Order: sequence, then structure tokens, then C-alpha cells
Amino acid sequence: MSTTSRSKYESARDRHYRVFKVWLPGAQDTTKTLILTYKVLNGIKYFEEHDELYWNVTGDEWDVPIESAGARILLPSGVTGVKALAFSGAYGAREQQAEVHITGPEILYRMTRQLGFREGLTAVVGWDKGLVTEPTSLKLTGLFIRSNWPLAIPIGVFGLMWRLWYVRGRDPHLRPITVAYEPPALLTPAELGR
Repeated sequence: MSTTSRSKYESARDRHYRVFKVWLPGAQDTTKTLILTYKVLNGIKYFEEHDELYWNVTGDEWDVPIESAGARILLPSGVTGVKALAFSGAYGAREQQAEVHITGPEILYRMTRQLGFREGLTAVVGWDKGLVTEPTSLKLTGLFIRSNWPLAIPIGVFGLMWRLWYVRGRDPHLRPITVAYEPPALLTPAELGR
């Protein structure tokens, strides 16, 4: 994270969100610009004809209205086939109440209305294949494991319990016991009664 002035900040996790608390000096009754720089893994969707960035700009769980919202997405130069649209509203809404301007590799989004309680803005940008190298299956598998490592806990527990059963829980190997329905030959009743 970088800011243009020295700002105190805290970073925490809240469910599936990363939450930043930033204190800006002199931010009372003024307009300040805060720039957050961060890296997101596995943020691009790959399709047969195009690649796509589908980005939730504001989030949709704010308990207050958002007066204005916008975004600027800058793609590398030389990009072709750029198409963009925006969705706004509550979770899952398909409203398109944002202005979208495409100028070469730059896409600008601006809401045409205020966002209400628990409403958000989502930006979608698509471009022709070849601009971004698609990750290999091995890389995608690694990203999946990194994001879903808790799913391995039951497998680990099963492996540990199977090992304990295999080492200590199985019955010992004994020769089979054969049932005899008649007394053995050449033995007296006193010998059999032991």
C-alpha cells in the first residue's frame, strides 16, 4: 500500500474481505485523494475468444450510501478489441447506470446516480486474446490450493487416522482356526478333556 502523504493505517481480515483503516492527517472538511496499491492473484477470466477483468469497484456491503463512485482501468498499450460495461445496484443486480468511456487502453467509469445502502459498482472489461499470458494448469492448480487450503484438513485427518489404524488398530495376524466336528483320531477321552 502506498499513500502520497505519511498516513497511519491498519490492515485486517473480515470474513472474505481485506479491510484497511487509514487515518489521513487534516482530512476534516476537505477533499483528499488516497491511492492504494495492491496485487491480486487470479483476477482475470480467460475465455476462448477474449480475456476479461470483472472487478467489484466499491463492494456492496456498505451500511451507508455512496455519493459518487468511479474507476479508471488502464490496460497495456497495443490492446485490441476493448469492450467495457458496468453493473450497479445490490448484489447480483444487472443495472447499467454508470457512464463508461473507452479511450484506447484507458477505460473510465463514473456512476450517474448515488449508490444506496448495500449497493455497489462493478466494472467489466474485455479484450482480444494475446495481451495476457494465460496461466498453465499447474499454476491454476497452485492458486486453487493456495486459496482453498482448508479443504486439505479433512484429507490430512483421514491420512493420520488411517496410519494410526494401520500401525496400532488392526488385529494381529494369527493362523486361521479350523473348526473340527469330530474328535481327532488316536486320542483318548482323557486327552481330549484337558
